[in-house]
Amino acid sequence: MTDTDTPSSLPDGQALAALVAGKLCHDFISPAGAISSGLDLLKDPTAQDMREDAMGLIEASAKKMVALVAFARVAFGASTSAERFSAAELGELIAGLTEGGRATLDWRAEGGDYSKAQARALVNLAYLTMAALPSGGSAAVSTRREGANLT
Repeated sequence: MTDTDTPSSLPDGQALAALVAGKLCHDFISPAGAISSGLDLLKDPTAQDMREDAMGLIEASAKKMVALVAFARVAFGASTSAERFSAAELGELIAGLTEGGRATLDWRAEGGDYSKAQARALVNLAYLTMAALPSGGSAAVSTRREGANLT
């Protein structure tokens, strides 16, 4: 039996794109819904005592949305014209993504810079690591360079 004789357990390109799009929609709906709820509270004349809470909700949710979009641009798209990302840039991106969650991530990427492909792999690894801890906990993502290779 050859590899072509066995059914693939990996999705094809369209199925993978649908899975990624579904995940992005799932992640964006929570902060978008919270922003909408906060705006509704601001418009409600009977809820003026909750104005400060509504503004806090809108601010935190907008910050989360921006972090998710910045992450998605690096993780799934042609994020910028930059060909390389510093460890500090990637660390800030991950910090914004994980802020306020139950789990914590210790970002231990070595200094220096990372290619687009390496950056995508690292931020996706961090994202999957956090997703594997829905009830909380802590994890670390670290890198080590061995010549031209990243491990």
